[in-house]
Amino acid sequence: MLLELNQIIRNQSGFIYEVSIGEFYFAWITNAFNYTCECNSAMKRKYILKTLLIQYDIKSRNILKQLLKPYSKINVMAEVGSVEEGLNLSRVYKFDLIFLELQNENDFAFKDLVQLNSKIVLISDPHIKLGHALHLGLIDNLVKPIDSIRFDKTIKRILRGVQSEAEAINDFSLDYNSRIILKEGKIIVQIPISEISHVEAEGAYTRVRFINGKKMLITRRISKWETLLPSNYFCRVDRFQIFNLNCVNEVIPQANNLTQVSILGVAERLTIKRIGTERLRAALLRRVEN
Repeated sequence: MLLELNQIIRNQSGFIYEVSIGEFYFAWITNAFNYTCECNSAMKRKYILKTLLIQYDIKSRNILKQLLKPYSKINVMAEVGSVEEGLNLSRVYKFDLIFLELQNENDFAFKDLVQLNSKIVLISDPHIKLGHALHLGLIDNLVKPIDSIRFDKTIKRILRGVQSEAEAINDFSLDYNSRIILKEGKIIVQIPISEISHVEAEGAYTRVRFINGKKMLITRRISKWETLLPSNYFCRVDRFQIFNLNCVNEVIPQANNLTQVSILGVAERLTIKRIGTERLRAALLRRVEN
């Protein structure tokens, strides 16, 4: 049951807090992830994995945390006692890595977790027959009691893969005239990068607006957009927004260090703060100079 669960959360200073489900739980987890978002670029360079533990008893979670201690690139952000709680949390906060304990072979609720694009390591008892479950894209299945050598190989394989992905992303960005495939639900479109006017973060998703006024909700974090989009045409003005510089019509100063920006394809004027204004003005001036 929801109310029977306790959660343990690491805050930005590295301390561990155990809090019950309710407003305090969501306040603490929000603070922890806000801090993570603020460190986004640093984390991208160091490929720190935001990790969730889903195990049914605290003792098992403590054992797993001890096994994870030597791996500095794995940061346990939260732990829960049921798949349902883990799924609810993962839908709000994007985890890079999830350790999931499976109690019986009929418990396939974790299929919903797989669809969230997190890396998942399964933990199971020896008597459980997984059958086709391992074809769902899981990283590995660790049988209890967890063998430390097997565990080390699994973690190192994950970290090698993440490092390769990070290096590939850092070396890759799209050309302004190239096309990109975007998917929203069952809708798939291929569109030129130049027709994207504005990207706005909405949790683990981004709202992408086009110069024709249409928009799509995409399962891609804004940090990935920042890497993909050519920086000489697109400017990330703050934690939540990326502007196509070619689509900026007006930059209008307001009171209290605020600025309103008129963007092609966006009906309403967008408001940015002082830092965002400075970034946008600097990017626009560079375009003029070039």
